[in-house]
Amino acid sequence: MREVQVAKLESVHGTQQSPINITAREAFSVADKIAGTGYNQNSFKGHVVENAEHHYFELSERDNKKLPSVEFRSTRAVLKSIHFHAPSEHQLEGNEYDAEFHFVHDIVSKEVTGNAHVQEPSTKLVIGVFANAVKSAEEIASFCNSLKVLKETGKPCPKECEFPAKILNDIPSKFGSFFHYRGSLTSGEHLEIVSWIVLKEAIGVSSDLLEEIESLDQPTRELQLLNRRILLVSGT
Repeated sequence: MREVQVAKLESVHGTQQSPINITAREAFSVADKIAGTGYNQNSFKGHVVENAEHHYFELSERDNKKLPSVEFRSTRAVLKSIHFHAPSEHQLEGNEYDAEFHFVHDIVSKEVTGNAHVQEPSTKLVIGVFANAVKSAEEIASFCNSLKVLKETGKPCPKECEFPAKILNDIPSKFGSFFHYRGSLTSGEHLEIVSWIVLKEAIGVSSDLLEEIESLDQPTRELQLLNRRILLVSGT
């Protein structure tokens, strides 16, 4: 396990940075819900790409029947890319997981007068999902091959691949219990444009997939201070 480290208070990126160590005693209980659509498809096509030493899967709007989307309060967001880190970037009660997936959604809804909740003051809604390795016969060959090509050549695989559908299929079943806070991207310029949803319940992922993610040597960003932000928790 990596040592628990926190960024200095005078972070050059701002005061609402991510990831954080999530502790239940700091969270305020709410009765919020997440609703998702389009996560039960048989395949999710796209390409593994790299940006500023960060690798992620970008969904193809052309080749997917329908991009998955979520509704949180009065905000609707559409899934555009999936990022992955090993070990996890967020921690829960000071504990890290084997991996963490970030399902990056673009917020597409607009503020509507009279809604019970205001529009999220962000441009992205990211669902963070903890993951631990399990032995699995899950079909991951094309995705793992794309990761290998990117690592060996430094260029995205020209062939389209599929993100393991089982992972996305499992996500809605975990929506009943989550933490919510507002923060930043964990790579690039670390822009503070994210409404974070971090699911309490971890998923299991193929140990083969985890090995391929680990081989990319992606930077795992150090923990950031919560500062004076509000951390919310919904569900049991």
